[in-house]
Amino acid sequence: MAYSQSTVTLQMILDIVQNFGDAMPTINAGGNQLQPFLIACTDVFNAICAVNFPHKWNEINLPPFYTNSLQQDYAVVNPNGSSITNLSWLERGVAIDINNTSKPKSYRMVECGRQLPQQTGTWYNNGFEQPLFICNWFPNSTLYYGVWGADDTGFGTFGNNPTAGSVYTNPQGAIVTAASWASTSGGQITFTLNYIPNGTTAGSNLVISGALPTAYNNTFAVVSVTGLNVVVTATSNPGTYEAGGITGAPNSMPANPITQITDSNGNLLLLTTYGTEGTTAPTAAPNAAPGTQVSGTGATTVWTVLDPQGYGFRISPAPNTTGNEWQINLTGQMKPVRFVSLSQTLYPLPDEYETHFRMGVIAQLYRYSPLKEIRAKFEDAWKLWQMSLNDLRARQDRELEENMFTLTRGVMGGNRGSGTRSSSNWPGPAYPFAY
Repeated sequence: MAYSQSTVTLQMILDIVQNFGDAMPTINAGGNQLQPFLIACTDVFNAICAVNFPHKWNEINLPPFYTNSLQQDYAVVNPNGSSITNLSWLERGVAIDINNTSKPKSYRMVECGRQLPQQTGTWYNNGFEQPLFICNWFPNSTLYYGVWGADDTGFGTFGNNPTAGSVYTNPQGAIVTAASWASTSGGQITFTLNYIPNGTTAGSNLVISGALPTAYNNTFAVVSVTGLNVVVTATSNPGTYEAGGITGAPNSMPANPITQITDSNGNLLLLTTYGTEGTTAPTAAPNAAPGTQVSGTGATTVWTVLDPQGYGFRISPAPNTTGNEWQINLTGQMKPVRFVSLSQTLYPLPDEYETHFRMGVIAQLYRYSPLKEIRAKFEDAWKLWQMSLNDLRARQDRELEENMFTLTRGVMGGNRGSGTRSSSNWPGPAYPFAY
């Protein structure tokens, strides 16, 4: 993929640097101009990202995850089934009440921390203070996992384990991916869903909402279910299906078992398709490749093998058994780039910062020089580059800072006025003590 903001390649940087005579001994060390130069470039990028600063150009929006009954730890995979590996640290987050019928949906802030403890229970905050959750990342190998078929008490897990026949309800409901009407048997619609909600069988009802045209939104009697296709009775032609549609969305968080387990071969598994567990546990081959998908005998659920060195998340407090269903959206910083080829661009660093990057590369080439008199120039050159790095940060830090907290009460006492905080009585320069 081409990135319009990052077009400068390492070859372009090298072509410029070669005009600096003091850099040449390092570039040509041992007759290999590639490796020392790539090391210097990687060192500079690491130094840029090592600064405790939220570079906008280095941000990554992580795949969302959904709160589950009594579950504190959440392994997450990308849409292609791969584990998250390109995360350095978390910046911020938001929790969206996805099953709230209001528009826009209500949300609460998520504070990103560093080292949350594991919990065996939950607590409830009856106020409206921010944040709703605190979150941090952990390697998948250190997250908590259940054990399929294990007892919830008297066993070395925290409970809430899946077993034969356990039902996993998708908190988002099932999504309509296609629909069509036919005059068969007095009129029928065939809905294609991304998964079949539990209880959707011949004779049951299928409630569709959010589809276009709106004539597809109704409560329909189910005629048959084949694979992901649900045939319902509809005497009138609703027109050509356009987009949208959801069914089976619960009004609150479903009481599912834990959505991540360790199988009998030591693989870490994540539930990636909701449904009903079969008669045997899902089990992958020993040392199965991350992304491998497995199901138990007769199960409609699908589990995906995780990379133990991938990343997942821990939230606090742990959710209750039921309640609001929260979609957690997190934003973080990517890991520094490792350069392996002169054809690489400086991505994700935009072209406008190329001069800062180049100054650092020249300083690093002094550092690795085989000549003592050139190595002696490194300290001063690096100090100048660090000043340049401060300039780079300043160029990104010109807007007002919005990531802040405000005390709910002043240092001299309670809230001003009526005793409750509102948009008219925030503590600040005009009311420093919140009288």
